[in-house]
Amino acid sequence: AAALRRLGVRPADRVAVAIERSPEMVAAALGALKAGGAYLPLDPEYPAERVAFMLADSGAAAVVVAGDVPAALRGRALPIVSLAALEPVDGDAAPAAELGGGSLAYIVYTSGSTGTPKGSKITHRGVVRLVRGADFLQPRAGDRIGHGAAPSFDAATWEIWAPLANGGTVVVVDRDDLLSPQRLGRAIREKRIGAMFLTTALFNQAAAEEPGALAPLRELLTGGEAADPGSFRRVLEACRGTRLVNMYGPSESTTYATWHEVRSVPAGAVAVPIGSPVANTRVYVLDEALRPVPSGVPGELFVAGDGLSLGYHGRPALTAARFTPDPFTATPGERIYRTGDRARWHGGVLEFVGRADDQVKVRGFRVEPGEIAAVLHEHPSVAEAAVVAREEVPGDRYLAAYFAAAPGRAVSAAELREHLATRLPGWMIPAAFVQMDAIPLTPNQKVDRRALPAPAAAAHAPNPRSDAPATLTEAAVAAIWCEVLRLDRVGATDDFFDLGGHSLKATRILTRVGTRLGVELPVGVIFDHPTVRGIAALVDEQRAHMAQPDEALLAWLESLSDEEAERLLPEEAER
Repeated sequence: AAALRRLGVRPADRVAVAIERSPEMVAAALGALKAGGAYLPLDPEYPAERVAFMLADSGAAAVVVAGDVPAALRGRALPIVSLAALEPVDGDAAPAAELGGGSLAYIVYTSGSTGTPKGSKITHRGVVRLVRGADFLQPRAGDRIGHGAAPSFDAATWEIWAPLANGGTVVVVDRDDLLSPQRLGRAIREKRIGAMFLTTALFNQAAAEEPGALAPLRELLTGGEAADPGSFRRVLEACRGTRLVNMYGPSESTTYATWHEVRSVPAGAVAVPIGSPVANTRVYVLDEALRPVPSGVPGELFVAGDGLSLGYHGRPALTAARFTPDPFTATPGERIYRTGDRARWHGGVLEFVGRADDQVKVRGFRVEPGEIAAVLHEHPSVAEAAVVAREEVPGDRYLAAYFAAAPGRAVSAAELREHLATRLPGWMIPAAFVQMDAIPLTPNQKVDRRALPAPAAAAHAPNPRSDAPATLTEAAVAAIWCEVLRLDRVGATDDFFDLGGHSLKATRILTRVGTRLGVELPVGVIFDHPTVRGIAALVDEQRAHMAQPDEALLAWLESLSDEEAERLLPEEAER
């Protein structure tokens, strides 16, 4: 705070915090607030072009980094504060600024349908409404709450400020621990975490692979996408002493807008309710004329109350379209936010129905497919493009890109993936790319999403020129890839990401490597070694130091049928 004050940071100034999830990130956000500024969480791994846009669009006055300046920030004409270089100061050197509840606390950027991200401005009042006197979960002094969300994901707001505003402890969870149910369970026990939020995707993964890993938690929140009833059943059965809460809320209402405690899931249920509004929040289900609809009838969900954002930074027209005067209150200045989500009241609780537009949630992140398509269109060899979310397997949602090449031009999926990676964060890169002669359109000249083919066969096909697995370890790793990626064969030199892989699938692969081969590898290795051969070499390296390296591998071999052995194993290994 003292360093930021010396740089001239004043109330309402934006301070970019370019630090990954860590105690240093929390300290930097606290310092920005104490100086009177508002923090802007900035993932240092974002492409340089996206970082440049967010800094310019937000009007950031300074940037805080943990140590060395990340590559995406080098050469920027902004003051940079490095935590590693700061000298201790007297505690009174930077007294806390006097701010009101309506003052800006932070800006969080979300995907934009026009190809431009939009920054939602969150107030101190919104954060206080979320973490003090909350009815869905009120932390107490001494509580230990897990912090697993990326700082640029709005769930981090609750994870950080709920414990700190109530005398509790923020427990930072490592990325590799978060992505592996087994390691997460160990971290929860060893770090004595009592409450935690998991995105729907991570919750579903834990429910499928090891639901008992979550049992040490006293309270577990989940949300971000439509809930899977089967996953809730498995977790309720395995975690009898854990209170389980399904959360819903857009960034524009400061993380959470509604909640529903799940105590049981009726047989045949196809959805889990999103419940009722959190404290100091109002919700309405309205028709196109902004009239309340009867119970059981779907309508658009609107949110009001103390959690509402001030709007979108530098986007007055968009703010006016999404934040309108509240027709249901006489209090001057009250607004309602149009979420774009469809919901209905049923038995006194809200049920999520779907989206009224094209926006999707993928692994907890809000994505406007139009933004990705707009960046694809910028490639000189792309004539048409469309991006949709697909979910052939329940709980396994991914982005698929469809494109038509410009006349006389050729472009590969690898080129398009590289093109997108220079502009978009990793969670917005489609897992599948499908080339078409033309993008199908409806009679209204809109993309006909129902006519887009499932990409599995075409987009995730292994390279026929890829080397076949040459060793028993490579064969065992390839077999795991086939299971997780749902492919008949995988070559030893095929790239994991070209086959539709992403971080959650990487976790499933490495979890099975641990079970089948007795070797535990961190999730990050698959980004540095994205082939079967690369992972197999790491496995063999560890097995060389094990007392009984072949025990788990032989158990897997014995479980194979003759047909599976003939298909999966190289000739020498089969013999």
